[in-house]
Amino acid sequence: MTAEDFRAIVSGQRRTPGALVARTLLRAVSLPYGAAVCARNFLYDRHVLPCHRLARAVISVGNLTLGGTGKSPMIAYLTDGLLRRGRRAAILSRGYGAQRPDQGNDEAAELRERFPAVPHYQAIDRVEAGRRLLEEHPETEILLLDDGFQYRRLERAVDLVLVDATEPFGGEAIFPRGFLRERLSSLGRADVVILTRADLVLPEELEFLRRKIRQYASGALLCETAHTPVALVEIAPGGRFTRRGLDESASVPDWYRRGCFLFCGIGNPAGFSLGARQLGIEPVGTQFFPDHFPYTQENIDRLAEKAAAAGARRLLTTMKDLVKLRRLCFPLPCAALEISIHFRRGERELWERLSLIASGNPSN
Repeated sequence: MTAEDFRAIVSGQRRTPGALVARTLLRAVSLPYGAAVCARNFLYDRHVLPCHRLARAVISVGNLTLGGTGKSPMIAYLTDGLLRRGRRAAILSRGYGAQRPDQGNDEAAELRERFPAVPHYQAIDRVEAGRRLLEEHPETEILLLDDGFQYRRLERAVDLVLVDATEPFGGEAIFPRGFLRERLSSLGRADVVILTRADLVLPEELEFLRRKIRQYASGALLCETAHTPVALVEIAPGGRFTRRGLDESASVPDWYRRGCFLFCGIGNPAGFSLGARQLGIEPVGTQFFPDHFPYTQENIDRLAEKAAAAGARRLLTTMKDLVKLRRLCFPLPCAALEISIHFRRGERELWERLSLIASGNPSN
């Protein structure tokens, strides 16, 4: 079963008898998983399971759902903001999808392209990784915990939870019946809830999401962002990247508007596809791979054949994918959209809170 098949079944888009049976079985499997998650949260809430503190403040960026809500662009936004404010930041993450234990995953590679001097440690045990990072980089003033909402072993000064406005609540069902990692009521742990891709939904949908979030996180700061394309990054001969900045209107060159084939291996491919279409890109076809997909030359050759058969002259993907592709050969020109976070609501209030944390006074 492909990732697209799974999404079609879970979302209810596929209504065949086989899909109905699959949804029933998936719901049965989700019950013990959901019970285990609830039990684990209960033990942390009652301080039965220990929570470890590092010697620096931790800002956690996470979500409630499986798939892409924009954590990597948010980590990049926060890293850039802290550096510009004179703070020495470092990043902790699990490294899911890395090909080798000693090799960073695609998110790490993407962030390394932008922030080569920022320490980024990846390990399943992020408590130990954080201690090691601070031993080796004692100048670090603040730690960013990527995908940290469910990692409750590590104490954090603030929990930022991202909710993708285009796929907000994972079908309101626990995985594998839906895409929720835990119940919606867990939003009550969030200090800040950030609605990402808020520009891609209608105003009435956005208002519904605000009300829904307030039901579970009434005390949290509610922010809204858009994913703004800031550049086209192309693979040049030899695996080098060439970056073409976009103008303020974020308009892409005409040769990417027509005859383009979209592909990606991210958690929310629909968000990428919708965002591309918002830029006026009319793809001749798409192919979506599973999240953290380990591309091979054979994959790219087959992809290029499919794209050429559809009349494509260029391939377009995400930066998360592109950083894994620089050593492969492309029969067609290939580029990625570099995305930046743009706040529509709550940016000043967020940085007021983060500035208190960074200064060692998180009493807010």
